Amino acid sequence: MMIRLLLLIGTLGIAACTQARLDGTVALGSELVPEAPTEIVLLPDTLERIRAELIALGRSGTFTKVVETRGATTWRAGDGSALVTRGGMVVSTYGLGFDLVSADVSDTLSLVGARRSGDAVRVHQYLDGENQVETRAFQCTVVLRQSDASSSRMTEDCRGADVLFENSFTIGKDGAVTSSRQWLGPDVGYLRLTGVR
Repeated sequence: MMIRLLLLIGTLGIAACTQARLDGTVALGSELVPEAPTEIVLLPDTLERIRAELIALGRSGTFTKVVETRGATTWRAGDGSALVTRGGMVVSTYGLGFDLVSADVSDTLSLVGARRSGDAVRVHQYLDGENQVETRAFQCTVVLRQSDASSSRMTEDCRGADVLFENSFTIGKDGAVTSSRQWLGPDVGYLRLTGVR
């Protein structure tokens, strides 16, 4: 009986935390307040961090780089939410609500990396309400808008079956994306990132 009671309490706690993240009552990337004292871990100041803002939802937070594998970088926030980027472009999210399971951005990444205009195909995968993967493809046009010795600005105009969106990227002189505004999906909208390396 005691074990069943503990399992029920744990399940309710997880559901409450998940709901808090999905309905926006907890700021993106914020620490969820523990009910009991926990060990405090201080992160070194040398770790790379990015600032993320879900523009339409008015939520923002800081993410810390935790691992880089085969060109994909995972960034994690204090509340357990995470972003995965490739060359500064978001390819997956976790814990933001209506998450992006994966995105194939290879065409756009190639054009932005070369600072060249051209056509691209972008493919997003989402989990629907029945836990099935939904795939959406977009035809995109990448345009070099401005370029000088210190930075370049590029846009990616995309069209899908029922949506239009425009992503924007600022690229530093070293070729790295330093800031961006990227569309994650119809339910979440745009994510603004600054400090991406």
